[in-house]
Amino acid sequence: MRLFFAVELSPELVGWVRSATERLKPLGQNLRWTLPEKAHLTLSFLGELPDSRLPALREAARAAAAGRSPFGLAFGGLGAFDSWKKVKVVWAGVAEGAASLEGLAEALRRELDSRSVPLEKRDFAAHLTLARARTPGAQPKLASASLPPAPRLAVESLSLMLSRMGEAGTRYEALERFRLE
Repeated sequence: MRLFFAVELSPELVGWVRSATERLKPLGQNLRWTLPEKAHLTLSFLGELPDSRLPALREAARAAAAGRSPFGLAFGGLGAFDSWKKVKVVWAGVAEGAASLEGLAEALRRELDSRSVPLEKRDFAAHLTLARARTPGAQPKLASASLPPAPRLAVESLSLMLSRMGEAGTRYEALERFRLE
């Protein structure tokens, strides 16, 4: 099973992703844009794991969510990994609530690590992926673009997500949601 933990978006934010990407598409080239209904905030990508690891993943998520209050999050600012001169990913930054999101991701990482779940080596960066480059390159028009105002997101849970590859592309399914308490 290909798994990851994420914060899912509200229907209002899915609509915002749709309008934001439609506005930005003409400014970019050689990009694959995120389908709005698939947009999410990844907390931890786990990759392929056997079903036998699900109990440990659930325990880790419950422990990470325990004692964490729900929080608000707002998007603002457009950015790129690696840089605007060599774009691999175009993203919306987290303008408000980034510290709370990072704290949740770090708590989850600690809990997963304590259960010997293999983790990615890269640091967590609070962002919402809007597009991926087919071939890395400069995106000067996007570099000077801005995002429309986004609705706030009430982060009340984290989700264990299943990623399924199919003929119609990748499909994401929430296996379980863990409420922040």
